[in-house]
Amino acid sequence: MAVLLDNNGALLYGGWLGVTSGGTYCALVYRSGSGIAAYTDIFGTPTLIGSVQSPTTVHGGGSISRFDAYMDSTDVIHVISFTSTNETRDLAYNTISDPDGTPAWGTWEEAASHDQVPVGGEGVSIVVDSNDAPHVAFLRSVKDKGTPYAQVYYVEKTGASWSTPAAICGVANNNYSQPRLTIEASDELEAVYTNTSNGDVYFNSTSGGSWGTESSYSDTGPWMGIPAIVATTGGIVYMAYGHGGGDIYESNVDTTYNHSTASGVHVVSVVLINDADRYVFYIDTSSDIHLMVSASGTPGDFTDLGAIKAGTFDDGVIASWQYLNDNLVDEIIYMYQDTLNDVYVETYSLAQKRVFITHV
Repeated sequence: MAVLLDNNGALLYGGWLGVTSGGTYCALVYRSGSGIAAYTDIFGTPTLIGSVQSPTTVHGGGSISRFDAYMDSTDVIHVISFTSTNETRDLAYNTISDPDGTPAWGTWEEAASHDQVPVGGEGVSIVVDSNDAPHVAFLRSVKDKGTPYAQVYYVEKTGASWSTPAAICGVANNNYSQPRLTIEASDELEAVYTNTSNGDVYFNSTSGGSWGTESSYSDTGPWMGIPAIVATTGGIVYMAYGHGGGDIYESNVDTTYNHSTASGVHVVSVVLINDADRYVFYIDTSSDIHLMVSASGTPGDFTDLGAIKAGTFDDGVIASWQYLNDNLVDEIIYMYQDTLNDVYVETYSLAQKRVFITHV
């Protein structure tokens, strides 16, 4: 059953939800005009953790352009927030401790500063490795021959220190946007992002902790929304994203299913189950929430399970999944927003999933 999480939410700015090892369901959502709101007991009586974190609290001023979160092995929630202007903390980082007991925000710190402002684009993504250290991909405006371009950069935290920002992308005069990260059991990273100039989808990965040479899918056409990325234990990477014409692609293959072109937020959200099966949530052309699943290793080979939620949900859907420290069992939890800016959370049972997989 759907539970109203926030009656003035905006998934445009991001969202996260998950469950602790102790069984506490948590979520973060942007509250319009206020900031980042964090909740526990989201399927009971959603309880606000501390106060809503305003742009002044988070960045020292300006606005929150996008935020993301990830839970570590001790149930600490790591939160990253990005602003496109020059503030006290351009890329701001914080944690929420003890969500099973007495949850509390820590102190915001700067993970990285901008090179140039304003940053022409949006996006930030965080993952936490097996040592509970955070890794962040974000946009940074960098000049090339006197002209600033929005580039995808990366930082990590070791102990109390953040690394020097390093470029993930490979073309100095491309404008990029919407970076997304995932991490494998080996702690190697996978990143996907878009080129706002031509709509191409770009991707890169680490090997031995160092970023390699970026690659791209050059025939995807205009991108739409935020791409999603998952990786299996064996290092097989799947990327799902929306095409501006309405098609949903996975790793450069048309799934044959179409998303709403009214949505420019989270067009798709992907969950990896049993290290093999991909579940893709999306908003269809009727503004319903659909779910499709692939039990094969072939990119784009999906079966649509139909509309799991009928309504008007053009503002996106975000499902919970993280490679490490995913404590969900036999269910997927997700959030969505209606046209009244109400954000709801809901659970999808995976009981029927086993039947589907058996008969593929």
